[in-house]
Amino acid sequence: MGFIAGGERRIKRVYQGQMLTESKSRACLSGVLTVVVVVCVFLSGGSVAPAAETKMSPVVNYPHAGVSMALPAGFEVHVVPDSSVVVRAGLMIGSEPAQAVTLSAFCMAPKITVSEFADHAAKALESQLSVRKFQALKSVSIKVAGITGVARLLKYSYDGNMTTAARVFFVRELKGGPLRICYVLTVEVNVKHEKSLLPTLDKVIKSVKLTTVQSPASVPARLGERKLSDYRGGFSIRVPEGWYGGAVKGGMLLGQKNYLIGGANSPQIAILSTQAKPDASSQAFAKKAVSRYLAATTRPNSGIELLGHGPAKVGGQDAYQYVLKLTYKVQPASRPTGTKTASRPADKPKVTKVAKVGKIEAVRVVCRKDDRGKSVRAYLFALTCQDNEAEFVTPWLDMLAGGFKYLPLPKPVTRPKDPASSSTKPKS
Repeated sequence: MGFIAGGERRIKRVYQGQMLTESKSRACLSGVLTVVVVVCVFLSGGSVAPAAETKMSPVVNYPHAGVSMALPAGFEVHVVPDSSVVVRAGLMIGSEPAQAVTLSAFCMAPKITVSEFADHAAKALESQLSVRKFQALKSVSIKVAGITGVARLLKYSYDGNMTTAARVFFVRELKGGPLRICYVLTVEVNVKHEKSLLPTLDKVIKSVKLTTVQSPASVPARLGERKLSDYRGGFSIRVPEGWYGGAVKGGMLLGQKNYLIGGANSPQIAILSTQAKPDASSQAFAKKAVSRYLAATTRPNSGIELLGHGPAKVGGQDAYQYVLKLTYKVQPASRPTGTKTASRPADKPKVTKVAKVGKIEAVRVVCRKDDRGKSVRAYLFALTCQDNEAEFVTPWLDMLAGGFKYLPLPKPVTRPKDPASSSTKPKS
C-alpha cells in the first residue's frame, strides 16, 4: 500500500513543502483537528461511536521549533530528508502501515493568513500526480495550544488507496521580530483503520504546547539510534535526535532548521564518499577540497579567514580538518527604500555603511584503503553554519564522526567481453 506522509511541494515564501511521497513504510493521511466532537462532525455528522482509549508516549520537547508534543505509544519515529518536518512517526499493523503522525513547521511571510497557507497546501497536494479523486470536505476554526487555527478534512486516492486526511494549521508570532511560524499537525490513517483516527487526533492535539524557540547551537546535540546507510559509498551514519537526514548524490545530507534566522538550515552537513588517488592522504585531500570550494564560491568583496586546521578522527581513524570563516560585503542601495527625494541638504538620506554577512565552512576528510586494499576511498564531511557558531563546529563534527561506520564497498562490476567486438584476422 502506498502512503502519504503529509506533503506538499515548496511554495515560495509560503509553504516550503512536506514531501508528498515519503516511503511505503509510513501512513496514508494528513491532518489534525482538536476535539473529538469536531472530528466526529467532520467524518460522519456526529454519528461515530466512541473509540478505545489511546495510550500516549511521554511528551518530547523540540526546542529548535519551539513546540512539545506526545506521540501515541508504539509509534516509530522516522528520519526524513525534509528539513521542515519536526517529527514524523508511524504505526505498522502486521506488514501494513496503519497510522502516521507528522508535525511540521514553516517560516511564514507576514501578510499571509493561516487560511491562505492552508489553501496553498491543499492545492499543492491536489496537483501531485499520484493523487486522484481529491475532495476538500470540511474547514473549521479550532484552537491548538491556545491559538486559533484552521482545520481541514480532505479525501483522495493516493496510488489507488483511498485516504482521509485531517489537518490543522496554526501560527505563532515570535517576540522581538517579524518572524512567524506556521505549524502543520498531521495524522494519517489507512481507511481500513479509520476508527483509530479519532482517539489519535484528540490525544495528540491535547498534548501540543508551545515552548521557547531556540537556535540549534544553544541545545546540546545527541546522536540518535536511527541511522542512514550508503552501501555504494561504503558508510553509515547515526542521525542526531531531531535532525533531518536523507540521501543526496554521492552521500548524505543532515542538519537542523534554525527558525530564529528565517528558517535557514544551520547547521547543515554533507557527508560524501568518493574515489581518491592511491597515494592520497587525508590532509592533502582536505586542502585540495577547500581550495576547489573557495574557487567555486568566493566572489568579489569577500573575505576568507582560516580559523584553524589540524588532525581529527572519523570512525576511529585519523582524519584532517579545516575550519574557515567567509565574509561577504553587501552594498546597500543608494537611497533607503521608501525615502522621498530630498528637497534640501537637511533632507538627504543618511549613508548606510556596507553590511557584512558571514558563514562558517568546515571540511573534515579521512582517506582509507578499501577492504580489498586495492584502492583508496575519501570520506568528506562538509559543514556549513552561521558565523557566530564557530565554537560548535568541532563538537558537531566530533559527534557525527563518532556515529560514522565504514561499510564494505560493493565489488566492482566487470562486464563480459562482447565477442562481436573482438577482431580476428580472416585466413588468407
